[in-house]
Amino acid sequence: MERDYLNIDIEKSISTKRLNFKDSFLNIADSLLIILFFAGIAGIFTKSIFKVFQDKSIPIDYTYLILKIIAILICSYIVFRKITEKKLFKVKTNLPKEKSEQIITAYFTRLKYKQLDNSDDLISYIDNSPIIGSYNYFIIALDNEILFTVIKDQQRLPLPAIITLWTTYSDLKKLLRRNLQ
Repeated sequence: MERDYLNIDIEKSISTKRLNFKDSFLNIADSLLIILFFAGIAGIFTKSIFKVFQDKSIPIDYTYLILKIIAILICSYIVFRKITEKKLFKVKTNLPKEKSEQIITAYFTRLKYKQLDNSDDLISYIDNSPIIGSYNYFIIALDNEILFTVIKDQQRLPLPAIITLWTTYSDLKKLLRRNLQ
């Protein structure tokens, strides 16, 4: 389900540090389904680990134990990212708003991402991929800081942007710090 990003409340987003827009019922249902599914998988693996340690007659296979722990951590992180998907991450700068916007625009233009409709306060880009869905980048440039998030959109059960968020955060932090000197 495509989300309606046209009616983002910038002032409320800045004050709450969360991207504020109206989600449709189907998007909310998709989010709940993803959260319940991955929380359930994590719960099943957790229960199976406790069962192995409670029943002394079952030999412990450490390979499966480690794989189950890794699966629990991945599922837990997916649930966490889905719950905090709209959270705006802060990158501190000592740059004025206009200079930060120029650096961000140059960065996303270099990556050949499509620019969406921008307001005076919100910069948004989209990276479309027919295979993995689209990543929507939302940046609010302020004096001495930027707030941003990455939201993944796809037709069915949109998983959260797991790795893309952290790579973008790292890139923006390096770019903005490099331009301080």
